[in-house]
Amino acid sequence: MGFIVCIAAAVRVLHLGQPMRYDEAWTYTYYASQPLPIALSDYTFPNNHIFHRVLVWIAVRLFGNSPPVIRLPAFVAGVLMVPAAYLVARRLAGKEAGLIAAALTAAMPSLILYSTNARGYSLLGLCFLTLLLLGSAINAARRASFCLAFSVVLALGMFTVPVTLYAGGAVVVWLLLDAPRGARRKIAGTLAAAVGVAALFTLIAYGPVIVRFGIGALYGNRFVTALTWPDFIQALPAFAYALPSMWFDGVPTWLAAAIIPGIAISLTKSGGGRAAGVVIATVIWCGLLLVAMRRPPFPRVWLFMVPVAILAASDGLAWLAARASRLSLIPPGSAATVGALLIAGALSVHTVGARVVFKSGETGTLADGEAVARFLREHAHPSSDHVVVMAPTGPPIDYYLATAGGVRLSEYARPSSAARVIVIVNEGNGQALDVVMGRRRDIQWSRFSAPRLLQQFPRASVYEVRAE
Repeated sequence: MGFIVCIAAAVRVLHLGQPMRYDEAWTYTYYASQPLPIALSDYTFPNNHIFHRVLVWIAVRLFGNSPPVIRLPAFVAGVLMVPAAYLVARRLAGKEAGLIAAALTAAMPSLILYSTNARGYSLLGLCFLTLLLLGSAINAARRASFCLAFSVVLALGMFTVPVTLYAGGAVVVWLLLDAPRGARRKIAGTLAAAVGVAALFTLIAYGPVIVRFGIGALYGNRFVTALTWPDFIQALPAFAYALPSMWFDGVPTWLAAAIIPGIAISLTKSGGGRAAGVVIATVIWCGLLLVAMRRPPFPRVWLFMVPVAILAASDGLAWLAARASRLSLIPPGSAATVGALLIAGALSVHTVGARVVFKSGETGTLADGEAVARFLREHAHPSSDHVVVMAPTGPPIDYYLATAGGVRLSEYARPSSAARVIVIVNEGNGQALDVVMGRRRDIQWSRFSAPRLLQQFPRASVYEVRAE
């Protein structure tokens, strides 16, 4: 188990220095770099994972503002997900399943990506697994300490990102389904009290935001407002396609050929199992909440479902290993241990070798952000130049400008007074020059010359137009 955790940490360390992405650059530049009262209360945009942001605020003041430091809280949470997955799977499906779950969690590309992306989703995944573990303990013995810990972890998840409502609700539904029939009413009362305490803690944590913006800021942004029923139904097929595409991006065919049957076995094997119950509860709750909210979330919001799939797959694969061991002289535990080490090692090598994480466009990328920022510092003049970018290009450049002591994008000349406009085209994100220029209808392009290429980068281009 310790070796698998080392593999998880090592493969994540290899990705800590990747170019800064749009969302995480925004997190640092506009929130975590600000004074703590602002970091705790600013909810101007929905890029707000406040508990994660506070952890980043602490990290950068202790260790500096390099990308690995900014990603440190996500990294630690991502590594801790590995032993958490082991403990949950071991409790629900046995030691062999725990080892396989740890191996898959250690090397799954989507989990590596969000363990090295300064966002709150790996914290959400860790909270989800911890809630499963605590909830299982509550069902076994309703101790006040377990209930209080459950409330605290749920509140921390909500303080990180309010869509913890999906993950936390799934755990509560599973606990109700998993509880012994004669004890369900008492368990329901215990859970209601724990959720109530968590809600109180959450309101206290969001106090600065509520005072500054009102409670509506937590649920009133345009990314969570309900769609009309026709628009919602029309959006569902694309959402259903995007989920597995993001969750299992970069997973090789040989592993998918093991994971899918493993899940199927867990769900259909004789007598069922507690791991299968987590899958069923998660699908029920998230489906109901999705319909109630009438707004498909970003696929990354449901990243916590990757551990759910891993839990079921490890349950099924451990069952297969046990059956196969009866036909050979290999003890079941040895087969699971060897298989877990092979999975963790082979998948990690594949993820690094195929550069799965580096190629992912999740949360917006500008691979040449640092080089473009350096070019602007050396060749652009704030008093006479205006810089035009299109999302997701701006925040990564702004991050590299800010950390190098350069002039921020907002400090360059206004377009009405600029003698030159510099246009940055992020081809790596599918942008084209005419599209980027066309987005800026406030600029009278007719008063400028035709675009001229200033600098070509591997995945970005810098053009200039001069006033005539």
